[in-house]
Amino acid sequence: MKDIIRNQKKLERKKMSLYDKQKADFELGQSLAELLGWLELPENAMIFAFAPLENMNEPDLLGTLDMLRENGCRIYFPRIVGDEIEAVLVTDFEQLVVTDSVAGLVEPVKALGSLGDSELSFDLMLIPGVAFDQKGNRIGYGKGYFDKFLAKCEGLKVGIGFDLQVVPKIEPVDVWDVKMDLILTEKGIYR
Repeated sequence: MKDIIRNQKKLERKKMSLYDKQKADFELGQSLAELLGWLELPENAMIFAFAPLENMNEPDLLGTLDMLRENGCRIYFPRIVGDEIEAVLVTDFEQLVVTDSVAGLVEPVKALGSLGDSELSFDLMLIPGVAFDQKGNRIGYGKGYFDKFLAKCEGLKVGIGFDLQVVPKIEPVDVWDVKMDLILTEKGIYR
């Protein structure tokens, strides 16, 4: 069932027109700003985020994230090493490059160090996905990178996607699947 949902939602997202994608990105940025207003994060908040896979039409929050970075937030991005994710502090978005680890993946340059497992405590975590349900369940690309990583992390986990990626129910939910605390789309927040 997950594979069917995954394939369907990847296709739907990929079919978004450039106009619809840009409009949804803008509205998603507004939803994130609204969420940030409610959360009252500290000025130097630690935020884990992601850069979009362009070839998969993933949500793009880089403009909002850059504004947060300029205002003192520490923004961490994932870097895949083997079958694990590392959290890497990025102080300048020029440090994000397209890599060959996964086709089209944008990651921090290799020269930057990463957090150790004992340091994985964030004020906010923005997590990509292919599909979400309103109970906080998430379907990724099927490799388990994020579920393994999230199991080691503390912090508010917010699934980031477009409203077309929200489904009524995800089944089966496996023991290793990590639930999101909230789902954020261009239409608002699912709790």
